Amino acid sequence: MPRFTRLLIAVALVAFGCGTSLLGGGCGIGVASSECAPGQVCECNEIGTCTQTCTGHGCDFACTGEGTCTLNCPQGGCTASCSNAGSCTLNCPGNDCALACHGTGQCRMAECKTDCNLACGNIGTCEQVDGGDAG
Repeated sequence: MPRFTRLLIAVALVAFGCGTSLLGGGCGIGVASSECAPGQVCECNEIGTCTQTCTGHGCDFACTGEGTCTLNCPQGGCTASCSNAGSCTLNCPGNDCALACHGTGQCRMAECKTDCNLACGNIGTCEQVDGGDAG
């Protein structure tokens, strides 16, 4: 199959996938940054870069899609599930965080010092950095 035809098919599939409800109502292309409160749906489904910051204690994050996710939990108590194709980082200086990695890119838990749970089931690298006990 010619390279141009493969490119057109790939673009069409991405456009279709971003518009279907199967992906949670769509996805963004580019850069997205937002705040998320405990009890809200905190989801990154991007082709590009997504940054979410929890405004309280204990947000539940989900990172899907093709892009890079940076999830910030300054007050701790957050959980995150990363099944994206890009990198995923949970920054948890507030401690008591859990990160489950199921994607194909790099997955990292950063700044968590106590009560940190990192579950690695991904194809890419999986690591805890700047932290203490990996549970």
